[in-house]
Amino acid sequence: AIRMWGLGYEHTLATLGAHLTELQLSLVQRLRPRIVVLLRDADNAGRAAAITEARELASAMVPVSIANLAPGFDPGLASAVEIQRALATARPVELDYGVESLKEVQNG
Repeated sequence: AIRMWGLGYEHTLATLGAHLTELQLSLVQRLRPRIVVLLRDADNAGRAAAITEARELASAMVPVSIANLAPGFDPGLASAVEIQRALATARPVELDYGVESLKEVQNG
């Protein structure tokens, strides 16, 4: 989150782990964001965490998208341009009649 703040993204928070807690989810719901964009490490664990969090947020009726960095990058080491590109191309997660469906969250 500190890196993101340094790049000018002031409405940023870190989960400090690979998943949202119930308290964090409740706080996000209370803030009623226009959208939440998840940006995780570009490895299998980071993508799995983003998918899990996206499902939790979407199920709680919080608009959510997943941003993907190039393989091998993480938000702490990526350049400002790489982060901006990932955020600009974030893909939405939607719920369809109670069954979650992720719109292509993997790179490619």
